[in-house]
Amino acid sequence: MHIFKRDELLDLYTANKEARAAHFERLLQQAAKASTALQGQAVHGLKEELQAYKDEPTMTLVTFAALRRCGPSAWEGLMTSTFPESEWTGLPSELALEKAISPAEAVLRSLREEAERHPVKYVRDSAQGKDRLEGPTNFDAWAEYGGRSLFIEAKFTSDISVDTTHCTNRNQIARCIDIGLQSVEDKVERFFFVMLTPDRYQKAPGSRLYYYKMLEYRRYPEMLAEDIPRLKESGKDIEFYRALGERIAFLSWEACAKAILSEPVWTPGERDWLTQFYRDRRCLLQYNESSEGTRGV
Repeated sequence: MHIFKRDELLDLYTANKEARAAHFERLLQQAAKASTALQGQAVHGLKEELQAYKDEPTMTLVTFAALRRCGPSAWEGLMTSTFPESEWTGLPSELALEKAISPAEAVLRSLREEAERHPVKYVRDSAQGKDRLEGPTNFDAWAEYGGRSLFIEAKFTSDISVDTTHCTNRNQIARCIDIGLQSVEDKVERFFFVMLTPDRYQKAPGSRLYYYKMLEYRRYPEMLAEDIPRLKESGKDIEFYRALGERIAFLSWEACAKAILSEPVWTPGERDWLTQFYRDRRCLLQYNESSEGTRGV
């Protein structure tokens, strides 16, 4: 059904391990059954069965399980190309999927002030009776590299959310950056953020909101202060924002697929499975698929 041992999958999750592994296996089983049923049947009648082909947790699980199996060279190559000004050696000391980080008091305080200014009355009213205006942020993937934390938000065909319940300008990227920064005590040298998406949505003219927000944060990182009230209130200087902008980057599923399939660790059967997985999701089109079995995929 797939090429990974169950323990490999369970070890990647920080919570709900069995449920997450079962979700992945169930989606693959449904997809296998649907592949034959598709002939002569409308796709809308098989949406649930075909969910595996667009499921972001499935993409994330396969990619990071494969990268961990690959060893250090794949990681080093991807990280060095993503953040060339930083040194990346070896594998991360820790790697986790769906890692939940709760907001600190400073974040909650700034959100309460934002809620009081919210334009919708019932949102303002509902905030009055709540002790905490935001729950934990779940990062699709998180890695620790020698005291530096890498926070990853993964998207396949979906876009980021434009706000949170009590803050109209707290888009999903801003929330991830805010919570990631607070978890490393705002020490920007310990922080890195990655948007993992299809390559096509990282190019102009952008069709996703995250294209424009990533462009803005990288080119004009001081704009983060407008989307993260806590930072604006803290009075961070321009050098802080410039350093932060250098630690925000895109990574593509295509680059991950190439790095994974370029490694000589796979049996022919495993390589076939991974190649089909990424080919089904159009992640190999820009590479030479005919070089299957070599390091030049």
